Amino acid sequence: MSIRVWLHACLFVLVLGAGVAPVFAQEDPAAPNARTVAATGHLVVTARDTLEGRLPGATVRVEAQGAATTTEAMLLVTDVSGDASVELTPGDYRVIVELPGFERVTVDVTVAQGQTARSVATLKLSGFAEQVAVRADEDTKTATTDGQTEVLTAEEIDNLPDDPEELALMLEALAGGEAEVRVNGFEGGGLPPKAQIQAVRIRRDPFSPDSMGGGRPRIEVVTRPGMTTWTHEVNVGFRDQSIDARQAFAPARGTGQTRRLGYNFSGPLIANKASISGRIGYQDSFEAEAIVAQGAPGVFPGLVNRERGRIDAELRVEHAVNQAHTLRAEYQRRDADGDNLGVGEFNLAERAYSEDVVRDVARLSAMSTLGKRWFNELRFEYADNRERVDSVSDGVIVNVQNAFVSGGAQRRGGRREREIEIADSIDLLGSKRHTLRAGFEAEFGWSRSDRIDNYAGTFTFASLEDFQANRPRQYTLRTGDPLVTYDRQEISWFVHDEITLSDRVRLGLGVRHDVQSLVDEFWNVAPRISVSFTPVANGPTTYTAGIGVFNDWYAPTIFEQTLQLDGTRQRDLIVRDPAFPDPFGGNGSIETPPPSIIREDGDIDMQTSQRLSVGVEHRFTRQVRVQLNVFGQLTGDRLRSYNANAPLDGALPDPSLNRVTAILSNGRARSAGFDSNLRVSSNGGRTSGLIRYRYAQAWNDADGPLSLPADSRDLDAEWGPSSGDVRHRFYGFVRTQFPYGVRANVWADVQSGAPYTVRTGFDDNRDTIFNDRPFGVGRNTERGTWQRTVNLRLGWQPGSSATGDGRGGRGGGATDTGRPSRAARRGVELYAQVWNLLNEVNFTRFAGVLTSPLYGQATAAAPARRFDFGTRVFF
Repeated sequence: MSIRVWLHACLFVLVLGAGVAPVFAQEDPAAPNARTVAATGHLVVTARDTLEGRLPGATVRVEAQGAATTTEAMLLVTDVSGDASVELTPGDYRVIVELPGFERVTVDVTVAQGQTARSVATLKLSGFAEQVAVRADEDTKTATTDGQTEVLTAEEIDNLPDDPEELALMLEALAGGEAEVRVNGFEGGGLPPKAQIQAVRIRRDPFSPDSMGGGRPRIEVVTRPGMTTWTHEVNVGFRDQSIDARQAFAPARGTGQTRRLGYNFSGPLIANKASISGRIGYQDSFEAEAIVAQGAPGVFPGLVNRERGRIDAELRVEHAVNQAHTLRAEYQRRDADGDNLGVGEFNLAERAYSEDVVRDVARLSAMSTLGKRWFNELRFEYADNRERVDSVSDGVIVNVQNAFVSGGAQRRGGRREREIEIADSIDLLGSKRHTLRAGFEAEFGWSRSDRIDNYAGTFTFASLEDFQANRPRQYTLRTGDPLVTYDRQEISWFVHDEITLSDRVRLGLGVRHDVQSLVDEFWNVAPRISVSFTPVANGPTTYTAGIGVFNDWYAPTIFEQTLQLDGTRQRDLIVRDPAFPDPFGGNGSIETPPPSIIREDGDIDMQTSQRLSVGVEHRFTRQVRVQLNVFGQLTGDRLRSYNANAPLDGALPDPSLNRVTAILSNGRARSAGFDSNLRVSSNGGRTSGLIRYRYAQAWNDADGPLSLPADSRDLDAEWGPSSGDVRHRFYGFVRTQFPYGVRANVWADVQSGAPYTVRTGFDDNRDTIFNDRPFGVGRNTERGTWQRTVNLRLGWQPGSSATGDGRGGRGGGATDTGRPSRAARRGVELYAQVWNLLNEVNFTRFAGVLTSPLYGQATAAAPARRFDFGTRVFF
């Protein structure tokens, strides 16, 4: 299988070389020809945002209109200064400017012989295009076949949380689920500080083949280049639990704190040629966690502190080689550590462990126009991830189910994973009706792991009565050498054609092919079709539909388990009805029990989903927009496990082994539902809001690839609601600007309860797995309670006016639009954020074990009301 993957890689490298080689040989498309300059005119297109900031990397499509001699359309890309220029035959032209995260802008311009025509395209984030040019059309609504999009305004980006982790959570809440996040085209890594975010676009239910997972929203973040002047920002934040509300289950208010400090900068290295941006951030926090344990011996605290620290750094350089080629280089580093982790809920303080995670990422990307009809983007990434864990104690674990867990964490070792990713995409302007996109993604990984858990052993008790009687039901111990090394290769290629059938109908046809060295299946082809229909050309209503196949990778961490726990490197020893505290004496087995292992059961196939969705978007006015999307998805070849050596008539089929966790790829899942969105904004842009409601059902036959069924001889009984089957979810936010520089942002999240499973607390069928359910009770049949959260952010910029876009407090230098230019950002902002403003108690977990003293009761809750204060200084 590896040979096939490498053949794919070599093939695409050859294709890439054939496509990129002309870059180094072609003439600068912007350079005038001495023989024709007298018979031509010069067109300069400037792309900028609504705050006068220049937008490099925007694609500019130039189409001849009327009787212009030059009939072929051409593609350009704006340089670091946001400009693109070209020599043209005199005549009328239509210019279309696009950049991810912004609305498309269409303008008409006339080029005269021997003269320079200048066109300025102002791209808005709010969902409508503002056009300023020599001659501009009316607003043009651009349809797309690739799902529905939501674009955040500059003001909404300003009102996002300042902490990167909270920022990621809010963006996912806006997207409506677990989203694929890409920053400047790269997936993975941390989000940039919001001061360096230029655009955020959320694509819901995308069907274009450059996206892999079915139904996953896609969040595209574009960073801001250094522009032409130097800008700096310092962000200081602070939170103290002494003024927060008391946590649910906590006997007293906590004493934790969070301290955050960040610095961002950007500016030119070479005027209109090269720019640099950077950031460094530090955060240190320790927060109190409540312990709800029952019946543990001795005295234990009701509150324990968990400590976390993090340092993030990034440096990014962008360079315009010429009018046709732009290069970007980035380096990111994250160093995060945590102490006293793993404590809280049923886990006593002695269960603490520490963790250290370091991630280094180097990225290179190049954007080029090849001739007049090709646009190429090449990306390269190297990532090095290292993580280590160490336990405070290695004591034997005592687990009284849903009552308490004592003993050491028994975690040590770690993992190192190195990855190289190469991706390339080429856009071809085939004609006025066809826009072809093709590309590939290749990832090569090398992993090393010596992580081991449970190396001192665990006693499992069914109830507190059993614990008091010194009657454990089972003892487990992992032995052996955990060290494994392995490599993997993942190759994908795709082709997509966006076909304009008419002014009202656009059709998207695409196919994707995914190959992975960890699976034996080769023909993982994923065709996709999408369409958009606007009944009236440029009208307010657009219908979209899509149907397609989506693949998912076999997770390397699951494959890693089959290597480590193969019975030779490592094995689990399981003793039924052991003595306590000596598991190999008394009523237990005196001899060493047979080993338990994890293995693949037959060939593993790549998980495949078939998805169908139909949507409609209607704009009542420029300020009111409604979206509705109905979807259904079926998933096959899903990974799940069963005990291949489960007892039969009280005896093990293979006496040389105990539990055999066999991984199958025959699981299935099903989901269906709808999403609805209402977006409203005021005429002046000072107030905007979003309300979203989602209803969905999700069913499957396993909670995860390594989760075992209650009865390994009746796998069909596992079909039930998925652990993430949240039926109802409401989300909304309102942003508004008041006089005297005061801004407010309120957002709320309300969702119904997630399911959980009722268990007996005993291993009734003697298969060594304590997940047996009462007779006739299915999986995930009980529901938690609803969760309700309202958050508030207040910001004040002294000296800013009540008009404009809310950034007036950043200094003078206002433009003729009444907005300050980016080059003049000066000032300070004071802000306060309140999380869970109404102090709702949102229970997150419930005890489902019948023998637990807390059966049916909540055992964990989301944070209570918290306050976060800070300041941002711009200079």
